[in-house]
Amino acid sequence: MEVDMGELIVGQPSIKEIQIVNDKDSIYAIRKITPYCSCTKILDYDKEYVSPLESLNIKLSVTKNKPAEGITKVELILESPTDDERFVIIDLKFKVLNNNDKSTVSGRGSRGTRR
Repeated sequence: MEVDMGELIVGQPSIKEIQIVNDKDSIYAIRKITPYCSCTKILDYDKEYVSPLESLNIKLSVTKNKPAEGITKVELILESPTDDERFVIIDLKFKVLNNNDKSTVSGRGSRGTRR
């Protein structure tokens, strides 16, 4: 799953709410939601359990401190009585603009490579 966070300004948080639908036949318990990068914070989510065909809403914030373009990830770990675990990786795509001159640097994540 990929979510477009759009354009971010260096040092300013971008807040987004994303929705994940349980497309399985089991009820899933939210075991853990873990950002891969310290630039991403989980602000809130609306359920502890997600029934089949219901959705889970996750509110998160991404703040980047350098101009870059790339993807950061959030891992969602779900448990159900019938399956061991289900891992959902959410890619957060972004382009970070310099707040002074609106220029960008292309690359991946916070380790952007200059072009």
